[in-house]
Amino acid sequence: MSARRLLAIWRRARRAGTDLDAVSYLAAVVGGVAFLAALTGALGPTLDAGVIHTTPAQHHAAR
Repeated sequence: MSARRLLAIWRRARRAGTDLDAVSYLAAVVGGVAFLAALTGALGPTLDAGVIHTTPAQHHAAR
């Protein structure tokens, strides 16, 4: 959905008298939480994850 379409829906709802304040506050809170989670690294891959070193299969076969 494009921003232009969302704005048209928003304007139509405002003209009709629909109160969208709660929706806008909720969208701001959800967006802020997602932004902070992405900023702190709570979402997405960890950049400091080390490589897991396992014993190769050849080492076990040699025993």
